Amino acid sequence: MKKTIVILGLLIFGLAFSGVANALTINDPVSGEQKLYQVWNYLFNDIQTSSQLLYDNHPGFTQASWDEGNWGVNVTARYADFSQTLGYQVGATKTDIAINVPAGYNFFSAPFTASSDFVWYEKYSSSGLYWYSDSALNIDGGEHMVAFLVPANFVEYYNRTFNDNKNPEATYLIAFEDGDFNITTTDRDYNDLIALVEQPVTPAIPEPATMLLLGSGLVGLAGFARRRFKK
Repeated sequence: MKKTIVILGLLIFGLAFSGVANALTINDPVSGEQKLYQVWNYLFNDIQTSSQLLYDNHPGFTQASWDEGNWGVNVTARYADFSQTLGYQVGATKTDIAINVPAGYNFFSAPFTASSDFVWYEKYSSSGLYWYSDSALNIDGGEHMVAFLVPANFVEYYNRTFNDNKNPEATYLIAFEDGDFNITTTDRDYNDLIALVEQPVTPAIPEPATMLLLGSGLVGLAGFARRRFKK
C-alpha cells in the first residue's frame, strides 16, 4: 500500500511539473531573425537547439508582479527584433526605462528603483501597443513575457565575455512577444525584446525574535561567567 501511494505521489508530482514546464509554447521563426535560444546561446555559451527546449529544460516561467525590494533593479536590454521600448508600471503609472531599443544585439543598460512591486511592459514602437508581464493587463489576456533564472556559471561566463558584473545568484533573462494572440499569424517566438535583469540580493536582517534570543543568550553567558569567577 505504501509503495502504491509513493508511486501515485511521484506521478502527480511529475504531471504537475510537466504542466508548469509546458505551460507556454515558444516557436522558432523561419525568417532570418535571431531566435530566443540563439540569443541565449550567444550570451551564455550554451548549446540549446530550440526555444521550446530552452523553456522546458531550464525551465522558463511566467510571473506577473516583480519585487523591487528597495535595492533597485539593474536591467540591460540585449536584443530586439524591431525597435522596442522597455518599462515598468506601478499601479497605473508607467515609466519607460529603455526607449526605442534598436533592432539587433544591444547593450542598453537601464538601472532603476521602483516605489514598490511592479509589472514589466514592452511597447512595440510601430504599433504603440503595450504588452505586460501580467496577462490580466494584456488586451488579449495572453502571456507576453517569459522569464528564466540564469544559472550562476552562465552569468559568470557572461560577465567575463561582456565585461559586465551581473549577480550570479539573482540574474534573470526576460523575453517578450509583441504580437496579438487574437491574430492567428502571431508567431509566438518571444524574441521581440530580450533583456537581462539583476535583482540584488537583499541583506539578511535579524528579526526581533532572533535579536531577543541572541540577547538572552549573551545575558546567560555573562551570568555563567560571573558564577565561575566567584567560585
